Amino acid sequence: MPKLLTKNNQLKPLTVKQQRFVNVYDGNATEAARLAGYKGSENTLAQIGRDNLRKPKMAKLIAKREAGRNKKEIADRIERQQFWTKILRKEMTRRGIIGKGEQAELVDIDPKFKDMLKASELLGRSEADFTDKLIVGIDEKMLQTILSAIPNKDWRNAVKEALLVYAKGVIK
Repeated sequence: MPKLLTKNNQLKPLTVKQQRFVNVYDGNATEAARLAGYKGSENTLAQIGRDNLRKPKMAKLIAKREAGRNKKEIADRIERQQFWTKILRKEMTRRGIIGKGEQAELVDIDPKFKDMLKASELLGRSEADFTDKLIVGIDEKMLQTILSAIPNKDWRNAVKEALLVYAKGVIK
């Protein structure tokens, strides 16, 4: 097994092939090993790829690269909320053509009411402003199972009445 630390307990720097592997890895370790310049059969390249991914320094560098890449490509929650807010407040317009032929002109078009409403809904959902009411039903067989577990007949009748009253209140 190769030594991972130098004499000063520092992680060894990556070799050229290891650095290439980190640079080209996109989810397929075998292909990354081939592109990085490793030689061997398909099985050998697959093993080299798996071994490289198990090395903490390489895994950390790949994760760091991906985090930076995803940060640029994927809007986070705050960015989405800012976008929806701009639509809701008509602070964001889109360019569009109004008119036909020679009368056509390029203008800024405000969001439609339905777009503002949808932005409002998405903002509300993202902030958990709405709650869904969960209605739990009980069928006759389940009711009988619950009631049969209660040994006292008076208690059994009381529970049955309570469940029926509750069910009527929920179903209104």
